[in-house]
Amino acid sequence: MVDARKPVKRQPVVQPVLEVPVDVVEPDPVESAPVEVAPEPEPVVEPSVISAKVADKRSETMLQLQRTMSQGDHGPRVEVVQKALADAGFFDGKQDGRYGTLLGRAVRQFQGSKGLRVTGEVNPQTWEALFS
Repeated sequence: MVDARKPVKRQPVVQPVLEVPVDVVEPDPVESAPVEVAPEPEPVVEPSVISAKVADKRSETMLQLQRTMSQGDHGPRVEVVQKALADAGFFDGKQDGRYGTLLGRAVRQFQGSKGLRVTGEVNPQTWEALFS
């Protein structure tokens, strides 16, 4: 028998969690028109900015090219000089990228015709006269 004076301890009631499967319903495919994405506008660059960048690049290239060259040098820079002197009528040799006697003579003739100091070397003043 239960004593009425003693309180009865009650256990908490735990409700079971029922897992109910949920049907996954895929939406009906809807035909839609293709989405066109407008291209991003190109940034506006002032012509003076472009000109300055081009001028800087040209200056940098010219400084690299303008290093003094003399007999015995070879490579693409020599070919540039050979072509420029050939175009100006001073060099009629083979444009092979070798700074030989014939190119040295052409350089001296070109320098004399332009009032430059005749050295036979392609120095910055000669570069400037060749390409201006």
